[in-house]
Amino acid sequence: MAWAPPSQIRALRPSEITVVAELDQKIFGSLAYPFFVLRQLSDVHQDDLLVLEEHGVLRGYSFGVTGSVAGLGWILGLGVEPAARGRGYGERLMRASFERLATHRVDRVRLTVDGENEAAVGLYRKLGFTLLREVENYLGPGESRLLLEASVPALTGRPTPGATDHVEA
Repeated sequence: MAWAPPSQIRALRPSEITVVAELDQKIFGSLAYPFFVLRQLSDVHQDDLLVLEEHGVLRGYSFGVTGSVAGLGWILGLGVEPAARGRGYGERLMRASFERLATHRVDRVRLTVDGENEAAVGLYRKLGFTLLREVENYLGPGESRLLLEASVPALTGRPTPGATDHVEA
């Protein structure tokens, strides 16, 4: 067996879509993406679905895409399997998605989160997300979500896309 690094973040391979669908189901239960939706999203945004692989096993994923509004990206999913939580994998996945989005001239990113998911809300606050508003029934009846936004340049250390540095003599 070839040596594999302890953990790495990379783009999803098409052959792994079933594994990610099973992982998504394990993480989100009834709110997991249906397989066909996950499959089609991965076909359309092939390089945007990132996975964290640990010793050959997929432990988590993040899915950050550009939106229809210039400069705005969306995190459509972030999940780390329960047994692998607390190792910083969620933060690493998010930062990798931000780096990818920055290469597509995204300077703001949004996501939604269950306000009662304290671990996720804490991670997003740590990463600089702020609350825009709560959206009632966002994922269906009784499934309200907090809509959050963060600055991508603040998270990546890159300049705002299109901005130039001005130096005064």
